[in-house]
Amino acid sequence: MDHRPSLCSTMDRLRSPRLQVFLLLGSLAARENAPREERWQVLGSPMLVLDADIAKRFALFGGAVVIATTALVGWMSTTLITRNVLGTAASSTALFVDSIVTPHVQDLTVAAALQDTAIEALDRTFLDPVLRDRFPFIEIWKADGTIVYSNHREMIGRSYPPPPSLAVAFEGEIASDFTDLRAQEHTVRQLDEEYLEIYTPIRDLGGGTIIAVAEIHESAEAVRQELDFATRRNWALVVTLALLVMAGLLTVVMRGNAIIRAQQRGLVERIEETERALEEVRRLKDAVQSATARLVEREEKAYRRIGADLHDGPAQLISYSTLKLEQIRRARSIAERSAMIEDVERALVEAVGEIRNMSQGLVLPDLDRMPVPKLIDAAIGAHEERTGNKVDRFITIDDPVLSRSFKICVYRFLQEALWNVHRHAPGTATTACCDIDAETVRVSVSNLPNENSASWDGRPGLGISGLKERVESLGGTFTIAHDGQMPTRLEMTLLKETA
Repeated sequence: MDHRPSLCSTMDRLRSPRLQVFLLLGSLAARENAPREERWQVLGSPMLVLDADIAKRFALFGGAVVIATTALVGWMSTTLITRNVLGTAASSTALFVDSIVTPHVQDLTVAAALQDTAIEALDRTFLDPVLRDRFPFIEIWKADGTIVYSNHREMIGRSYPPPPSLAVAFEGEIASDFTDLRAQEHTVRQLDEEYLEIYTPIRDLGGGTIIAVAEIHESAEAVRQELDFATRRNWALVVTLALLVMAGLLTVVMRGNAIIRAQQRGLVERIEETERALEEVRRLKDAVQSATARLVEREEKAYRRIGADLHDGPAQLISYSTLKLEQIRRARSIAERSAMIEDVERALVEAVGEIRNMSQGLVLPDLDRMPVPKLIDAAIGAHEERTGNKVDRFITIDDPVLSRSFKICVYRFLQEALWNVHRHAPGTATTACCDIDAETVRVSVSNLPNENSASWDGRPGLGISGLKERVESLGGTFTIAHDGQMPTRLEMTLLKETA
C-alpha cells in the first residue's frame, strides 16, 4: 500500500524550514535503494511550498495582538499617570489646608460641633479673596456624614450620605477625585462645575486620632490640563513604541521569509550533495566490509603461519627429543647415553629459544606507562638484540603525548618494518626516523639493498598489508618506496587530531 499521499498531507502542516530539510533528507535516506527517479519524486512534495502570504498573515495576526497590547498598556499607564498626578496635587493641597484647619477644630475631640469662635476663625481664613478663588468650597465632615463647617454657612449642621472618599480619609489616607455632580451635597446647592475634590484627615494634636475630614474643592482646570498633556504624551509614546515593535517584527519576518525562500531554492543542490554523500557512505561501507573480510582472512593466515612456525620449529625439535628418549633408555654405555642426552638438551634449548623469539613478536610491552622515547628505543632495541643488526636512529620529539592506539601503531610499525629489512636484506645499513610534533606523527624505516637482498614481486606480504590497514584505520597514510627491485623505505604518517 502506498502511504505517500497521507505522509505528504501530514508534512504539509509542518511549516518549519529546518523540519522540511530534515524530513527531505530522511526521505532520501529511506529511499536510498530505490531508483533515482523515484527518490527525486520527494521534491514534488507540498512541504516545499511556502505560504506566499506569510507576511500578510503575520501582519494581520501580529497587528491585532499589538493593538490589543497597546490598548492595555496605554490604559494601565494612563491610569497610573492619573493616580500620580491627582495624588501629587492632593498631597500638596492637603498639607497646606491641614496646617490651617487643624488648630481650629480641636474642639471636636470633646464636642459634637465647633464653637462659634472656631467657625469665625475659619471664615476669616477661607473667605480671604486669594484662598476663596483657589478653594471655592471647603467642608469639614464627621464620620457620620455631618458637616460641622463649610465656607457656605447654609451647609453647616446638615448630614448627607458619606462619599466613598470620606471613608478612605477616615482610614488615614489622603483621597482625591473629580467632583461627582450627582452627589446629594452637590445637587442641593446646584453645583454644575467640575472641581478636584481632596479629602484629608484631621487629627487630634494630642493623640493623633482622626477627629474629622476636610473636603477641599480646588479648581480642576490646571490639573485637567496637566492630565491631558501627560495622557497625550503617554499614548503617543505607547503607540510609537508599538509601531516600532511591529515594524521590527515585520522586518524580521519578511527577511526570514526571503531567507527561507533562498534556502528552498538551494535545497535541490543540498539534496544532490546528500545524494553524493550517501553514495560515498555506501562506498565507505563497502570498503569497511571488504577491509573487515581481509582482516579476518589475514588473521586466519597469521594463525596458520604461527601454527606452521610452531609445527616446523619447536614441535619438530620436541618430537626429536621424544624419540631420543627411547634411544637413551636402550643405550648400552654411559658415554653413548651422555651423547644422546646432550643432543636432547640442545634440541630442547633450541625449541625454547624459538618459542621465546616468537613470543617476543606477539606480546607487546606495557605501553600505557612507557614514555614515547623509551617505546621507540624498546622497539629498535628488541630488533637489535634479536638480529644483531645495528639500526641508526634519528628521533625528534616535540610533543611526547600519544594515545595508546598511536603507541601500539608506532611500536608495531617499527617492529614489522625492521623485521622485513632483516628478512629480505640481511646485513644492510638500516635507518629509523621518528618525527613527532603537536599535529603529526611520522615514522620511517629505510635501508640500502646489497648483494644479500632477495627479489621482490611488488606485492606486500601479510605483515606489511596488516600494518598498512592498521595505519589507515587510524586515519593515517602508509607508503612504500622502492628502487624497482626491493623496498628501500617504509613510512607512515598519523594526524593527532584523529586520535
